[in-house]
Amino acid sequence: MALIDARYIVELWKRGGKILRRQDLPKEAFIDLETVKGMPDGYGGCLRVIAVSHPWQQPDHPDPKEVNLQLLAKVLKIMLESHGTTYAVFFE
Repeated sequence: MALIDARYIVELWKRGGKILRRQDLPKEAFIDLETVKGMPDGYGGCLRVIAVSHPWQQPDHPDPKEVNLQLLAKVLKIMLESHGTTYAVFFE
């Protein structure tokens, strides 16, 4: 399982980037589980992990028109601004 740093997703959106397959993401996109465990608790004392499930929009690319990236990044941006620390995002 690979967890993606929510800050990376928001910055990717701001730069006009596109979501890539997990295998194609750079090393700095990820956040390790030990870092997540060291962060303040999320809602109800849970780890700060968000699971996202979305279908690929084309067989060769998960989000060619950046629809999912825009929606996800906008929500994550609000969460980051209001909670002051990052979240780990798991894409299914």
